[in-house]
Parts: sequence; structure tokens; C-alpha cells
Amino acid sequence: MKKGLLAILAAVLLAGCEEGTGGAPIQVEMKPPDVQQEQLQTFTYEDYRGIADRAAEKMKKLATGNELTDRWIFRTTAADELLYSTDFTDDELVKFAIYEKEKSEAWKAYAKEAYDVTASEEEVDRFIKEGPLASFRQESEASYSESDVAEYQATADALGLTAEEFSFDFQRDLYERNVIWEELKPKLREKYGSQADLHEAYNEELADNTNK
Repeated sequence: MKKGLLAILAAVLLAGCEEGTGGAPIQVEMKPPDVQQEQLQTFTYEDYRGIADRAAEKMKKLATGNELTDRWIFRTTAADELLYSTDFTDDELVKFAIYEKEKSEAWKAYAKEAYDVTASEEEVDRFIKEGPLASFRQESEASYSESDVAEYQATADALGLTAEEFSFDFQRDLYERNVIWEELKPKLREKYGSQADLHEAYNEELADNTNK
């Protein structure tokens, strides 16, 4: 299972697509799943580094002055190349990045409002230490595959960050969602039943109660 930036990014953006893109500033078309899977299975450090370098250049070019928005510009640029058949103009890219950022923040805000679920700084730190960072140790049960390490390292290198800086700072908002989701699942399972698609159920509930 992929655990680096591009897989986490894929999970976040694909979850958004499950909700539909009616409120998005541009309609996006995904690459076929088999094409996405082939990329994830065959890409090397050089492949990921090329994508991440181009995303970093785009983030610098289109910098908004808002750090979180700029992270989403980077993520959306990478997703545009890896996951989407749609090609963004610069203006569309910024608008879609802002949309994805606001949707992610709404996802977390609704978890707090409707289920009283949040993630403390300590919980997020622990998740990062025991998950992403532990995965770089070959002796760890969570150890990454060689391809996963290449993906993660290439992305951090392109941003000029250490693995620790990339994990604790750049990726922190996404890892916060991981922590929140683990606490949300039992509440959603109790509400919707053990056979329900919890991602779909939560996304539908979110859409019904917000404009995201």
C-alpha cells in the first residue's frame, strides 16, 4: 500500500470526487484506474522527482501568500499530472487548489461540529512518528517498500525538506485528517452499520449539511 504524498493526496482528492464536483470551479476527469495503478507500480525516484519538481516550481510561480493554499497548489499540480486527464490553466489550478483546501477544512470542521471529533497536536505527532517516519526504518512493521520510499523522498527533496520537515510541517494537515478519521469510524459504524461504506456515508452527510 502506498503511503507517501501522492497516495495520501490521491485518497483526499478521490474522496472529494465521491462527493461529486458540482461545487468545484472546474470539472475534472480522472485517468482510468489501470493507468493510475500502473504509474504507482512502475514509477522510480526520478519519475516522482520530476513530478514533484514541476509541482514545486508551479507552487513558487503561483504563490498566494497563504501557506496552506500554496501546499494545495503543489498537491493539485501533482494530482493534475498523476491522476487527472484534465489540464488546468494557472487560473484554474489556483481556484481548484483553494476549493480543495476549503473542502478539506470543511471536512475537519464538520467532524468537530457533528461528532465532537478533533485531533490534538500530540495525537498528530504520534501518528507521524509511528506511521510515516517509522516507515523509513526497514525493521519497522510499517516499513515502506522501495517504491514508497522513492516517492516520499523525491517529494521531500523537491521541496528542499527533510523527511521530518515534510511529515511534521508540509503534510501535517493531511495527517490530521487520518487521526480524525480513525476516531470518526466507530461513531459512523454505530450510526450507519457495519456494512455501510463509511467514506461515502460521511461524504454524503457532509454534503447535505454544508456547501462542500
